[in-house]
Amino acid sequence: MNPVRVSGLRLASALSMEPSPRAVLRHEQGQDRFTLSFVLRLEQVAPGAQDKQFNLSRPLEEPGEQFLGRLNSNVDKVVKKMTKKKKSEAPLDAEARLEEEGEGDNRAVDLSSGVAIGEVILRGGLQLVVLGQRFPIAVNPPLVERMSIPDAAIMAGFPVYPRKLVLLNADEEESTFV
Repeated sequence: MNPVRVSGLRLASALSMEPSPRAVLRHEQGQDRFTLSFVLRLEQVAPGAQDKQFNLSRPLEEPGEQFLGRLNSNVDKVVKKMTKKKKSEAPLDAEARLEEEGEGDNRAVDLSSGVAIGEVILRGGLQLVVLGQRFPIAVNPPLVERMSIPDAAIMAGFPVYPRKLVLLNADEEESTFV
């Protein structure tokens, strides 16, 4: 288990925190599916557009090309809807792709040979590129699945310790609460 640092339990700081641009991949050992989630910033597509969260639950055996095709169709649907509402032009680089993390050119992962997406995406060290935005893929990071805070009065500027806390890929005893 990994230690997790649970922050943002102060209401004011939680609202002002910007999410880091990354994709989160969840896969439980022994399961035949994985979940990939990321938040796409749509400001470049249509000024004033709100960000959109994408959640894909896909089988590990799915061919890589089919996975990227599904992702592209989901993104295209949102982009067309936004450009129609905001009467703006769609960006040219709308193709989603997987790349190796690091510097240099030609880092694209070749998925054309029918390789299963599970063989590629679970190994780590990859990033998802959608509409020119890069999302490093975090495989099974520590996550807060469920949390509740006490019913007592909460004072601004004071930390709040959760009453019930359920963590994934983390150990509560090794975690720091700030």
